[in-house]
Amino acid sequence: MQRNIGLEWLAGFFDGEGCFSIQIRKDEDMKNDHILILNAKVNQTGVDSKKTINKCKKILNNEGIKCFVTKRRDKRKNRKNGWLLEITTRKDFKMFVEKIEPYIFNKKYELKRIKEDILPLIEQNKHTSKEGILKISQIKKEIYEYKDIQKSQRSKYNLEYFREKWDIDQNIEIDSETTT
Repeated sequence: MQRNIGLEWLAGFFDGEGCFSIQIRKDEDMKNDHILILNAKVNQTGVDSKKTINKCKKILNNEGIKCFVTKRRDKRKNRKNGWLLEITTRKDFKMFVEKIEPYIFNKKYELKRIKEDILPLIEQNKHTSKEGILKISQIKKEIYEYKDIQKSQRSKYNLEYFREKWDIDQNIEIDSETTT
């Protein structure tokens, strides 16, 4: 296998500095009034932040992956302005996940759950069904628990929210494994 130093560097950089974002947002135009937003992003601040983000963009473009770069102005106290790179389309997100997977260490669990459990739901167009939203919410919960993210940092539209909204018994277990 021929080495791809640029992709290896990018994967390592993303593994340390980037994040996968799995969001469920309210959207009354969608089936079940919610939409899944899945993306990968890296935010950088500091002297060489623009140069670093542009290096990432160049590597992604060489791999055929489209991304967006925007300048971030952070108005919160003690926060620095910086540059944000995002991969937002499903096609590009999937390609990114597949290409960086061999080089990921810290985010291996997240990447595995996204690739094996969430992306198949999207490909089968089940991600907007009640069952799909519940499964994705359960996967997010398991990822948060694995990463030890405190409850206060979790999103509003989570498993408990949908169980209550759709009157699903709290004792019914949600199978987060995707069956294909």
